[in-house]
Amino acid sequence: MSDFPLDDYDRLFGVNVRSVFLCSRRAILGMIPRHSGTIINLASVASYRTWPGDGVYSTTKAAVLALTKAFAVDLAPHGIRINAVAPAIVDTPMTHRAIAVERNGDQGRARREGLHPLGRLARAEEVADAIFFLASPSASFTTGSCLKVDGGLLA
Repeated sequence: MSDFPLDDYDRLFGVNVRSVFLCSRRAILGMIPRHSGTIINLASVASYRTWPGDGVYSTTKAAVLALTKAFAVDLAPHGIRINAVAPAIVDTPMTHRAIAVERNGDQGRARREGLHPLGRLARAEEVADAIFFLASPSASFTTGSCLKVDGGLLA
């Protein structure tokens, strides 16, 4: 991290942390008068552990968890719940591009799949299902929590 460009650091924090803070503040303005609302933030397994070369990204995602908890504590008296979802590696076009950049094709995919005890990447629908659950009445007593959708990666 000592040689990570400061401009890139600021950009990453802006995208991953400041945006969560600002969007949450804006959404809360409409929730407080109704005394209800739910915000679901996207964290990452990188919130809990880092890999070589990913320290700054991990730091931003850990900050998302801290924001989630801080907002949850402050807003619970207003009937507002704030939670997060922490996916592992998700099978998306962005993941496919990352693998392509490495130029190791199937090996890159197999390496990523092998990180998960379930032996595959997460599907976007699985992450969406976790978000839907946290937003639903079934999670009405859940706030300040993070649901890991990690295929056992952090187990």
